[in-house]
Amino acid sequence: MESIGLILLSRQSALQRQVEVIANNVANTNTSGYKAQRLLVQQQPVRTQFDDTLNFVIDRATLRDTNSGAMVRTGNELDFALQGQGYFGVKTKQGVQYTRNGSFSLNSNGDLVTQDGDTVLSSDGQALNVPQEASQLSIDANGRLLSDLGEIGRLKVAAFKQEQVMIETGHGLYKANQPEQEATETRIVQGAVEQSNVRPVIEMTRLTEAVRAYQQTATMMQSEHDRLRTAIRTLGRVSAV
Repeated sequence: MESIGLILLSRQSALQRQVEVIANNVANTNTSGYKAQRLLVQQQPVRTQFDDTLNFVIDRATLRDTNSGAMVRTGNELDFALQGQGYFGVKTKQGVQYTRNGSFSLNSNGDLVTQDGDTVLSSDGQALNVPQEASQLSIDANGRLLSDLGEIGRLKVAAFKQEQVMIETGHGLYKANQPEQEATETRIVQGAVEQSNVRPVIEMTRLTEAVRAYQQTATMMQSEHDRLRTAIRTLGRVSAV
């Protein structure tokens, strides 16, 4: 009799995780370069000692929608958007990581940095330092950062065969656990940033459906609990007689 409760509990646990994932998508609607996430849920058949099969609900993985978000013009010469596959390489305290958020600025040393102060890397793994007297910054078709004083360096744009296995570390950063490749087909657009690819209306609809399903499951669990309690009381009275 406990089997139904366990199955319902597995479903409720998966729905709770789904609500968390969708809520995180909604919260990052305005986060540049953010990729919407989806929960992969599957049925897991389990054989019992009585040779029955119980289908539990299992949270298998969280997948990212790697499609590009809309590109928005900002007019800022240090904002860069990637048109195509790939990630900007940045140097963090935890080592080299990757991001699609190209909203950059210059620190006090003239190095190109992210909004969190991480150093944006060149194709040779060095910082991109802009001399104080430099002006008229631009990007050419090959990703070279240029100024009126000449070439500053070429932005590091890396691509990966298996984007789904990249580890999200927060703040739009990903850690790669696989060899990087040069994103040769990717174009860098200056004065623009890539928006989140989250579609708020769709996410809110999914959130509503997931919350409703969670509440329905909770009601079913309560009904099952009441049924078991009634059965136990009835059996207790019968035994007493």
